[in-house]
Amino acid sequence: MERSVLVSVVIPLYSVVEVIDEAIRSALAQTLADREILVIGDGSTDGLAEIVQTFSDQVRYFHFDNAGMAKSRNRGIALSRGQYFALLGHDDLWDLPKLEKQVRVLETRPEVGRVYTRIVHLERNGRPRQKFPTGPSSRFYQLFVKGFGPTPSAAILRRSVIEKVGGFDERFGSAGLDDQEFWLRVASSVRSR
Repeated sequence: MERSVLVSVVIPLYSVVEVIDEAIRSALAQTLADREILVIGDGSTDGLAEIVQTFSDQVRYFHFDNAGMAKSRNRGIALSRGQYFALLGHDDLWDLPKLEKQVRVLETRPEVGRVYTRIVHLERNGRPRQKFPTGPSSRFYQLFVKGFGPTPSAAILRRSVIEKVGGFDERFGSAGLDDQEFWLRVASSVRSR
């Protein structure tokens, strides 16, 4: 049996090799070392395997027939070994020390089931486009964060939360709808920070 890890990072994707390298590097750069990174190829035929192989044993790669984002996320959850679970979008980047700070909250606050970070949208040149306020009094928080996550890449959850609410609903055919439905189920069952 493989040993467990503190955090499982799952990156589900379909044919987007032009950005996956940076996403993986941002996960590998995290200061929290007790983690695993899983890339779930959802029918990708564009050289994804070759890119992931350049990271050698730092990243686990799984290839499946195309079945959609929700199914890929659920496959990543099933294959992961972490106590905590973090999704990273193929076109998202994590700042430092995202995972370390989020895990610190989960480790010191057992009543909290998920932790979010702020998000910043970047232009292609890497400059911030727009910052979204996420404090409890902000309109953005009231509309989006309170009910579900603004983006899966901003959250980390306890594995026990996922086991309680189930995974992503695979009946949704596109990314976005499965996120919203999942975060609503999570929000109704846990305390967030």
